[in-house]
Amino acid sequence: KRCSASRLISVQRITSPVELVRRDMMRDKYEMQLRKLHAEMIEMGTMIEQAIETAIKALVAQDTELAKKAIEADDAIDHQEREIENLCLKLFLTQQPVAGDMRNISAALKMVTDMERIGDHASDISELTLCMAGTPYIKKLEHVQQMAKETIVMLVSSIEAYVNADEKKAKSVI
Repeated sequence: KRCSASRLISVQRITSPVELVRRDMMRDKYEMQLRKLHAEMIEMGTMIEQAIETAIKALVAQDTELAKKAIEADDAIDHQEREIENLCLKLFLTQQPVAGDMRNISAALKMVTDMERIGDHASDISELTLCMAGTPYIKKLEHVQQMAKETIVMLVSSIEAYVNADEKKAKSVI
């Protein structure tokens, strides 16, 4: 009796030591790229944190020069977003990640968009500072300062949760 093609059991190919070394080197390169992705996310988070602090200081002090610096910082944040997106796409195209690795890279793509928007908001606050220059505030801006501090805490915590793959910390941010 002949076996049908669908019943053939494929024999696993024996992997040579050279192939094993090549796979390990590829995995090491991939892990190095993931570490770079995490470092770039942390860098962008730091840039945004500084933009928020600068924008709020400028708003409270009605400092137009400081406000202009916060607006200029938005270009660097936008550039960092593009760099991270390019790195993520490069990882998708060259490494063909699966399961957890794919979720990790996809999460970075989603986060970086939201992070960039936070940078845009800091820039927008600075633009309002320029528009309101010289006009006295009718109320102290204590709550704005507190909201900015909370925003920074949430930003830093979310990046830490992402980099450390800490689900509990991620949920605490929400």
